[in-house]
Amino acid sequence: MTFRKISLPFLIFILGAACAHGKKAPKFEQAHQFTPEQAALVERAIGREKALIRNIRQRTPLVET
Repeated sequence: MTFRKISLPFLIFILGAACAHGKKAPKFEQAHQFTPEQAALVERAIGREKALIRNIRQRTPLVET
């Protein structure tokens, strides 16, 4: 019983100290800006995706049997 009373606060203290001293570095690096060619490619892809979604909406059935 006394071992349990002593070990639980000790365990909480150790885990708390480990969390407090963990790395504070960001998980992801900073995003870089696209070149104009890359930005144009992204815009074309977005346009094609929107056209595809429009076509799918026109051709999908309202009720499946």
